[in-house]
Amino acid sequence: MGLNDFIIIGDKLKEIRKDLGLTQAQMAEKLNIPRSTYANYENNTREPNTETLKKISSILNKDIFDLITLPSDDDSILEIVTKTSEGYISRDEFVSKLCIDHLKFIVTYMVKKLMMMIYLIALKNLNL
Repeated sequence: MGLNDFIIIGDKLKEIRKDLGLTQAQMAEKLNIPRSTYANYENNTREPNTETLKKISSILNKDIFDLITLPSDDDSILEIVTKTSEGYISRDEFVSKLCIDHLKFIVTYMVKKLMMMIYLIALKNLNL
């Protein structure tokens, strides 16, 4: 179980790469990895390590957070972590499977969502 079980990276990589007019072969060359490895990133069958993810973000001129897509349902992350009796992994296993950098992505996402909610509540209270 890896990062792509929780956060989808490949779809965004492919979209941004194509928008920039780059091929998989060009990306692989810039990363100094086989094209098949890069293709696996885009197909969500393999996830890049943190260092490679930083290189990809630099090549694509995007923030790392822009490269990831979290599940659309905010509760899905909590379900994955907590519903062990229904076949989900335990909280401890979840933490052990992801490195601290990947956990930072999740926290950043949640903080951004919280900030947006606070902003919307403030607007509503100010009747704007």
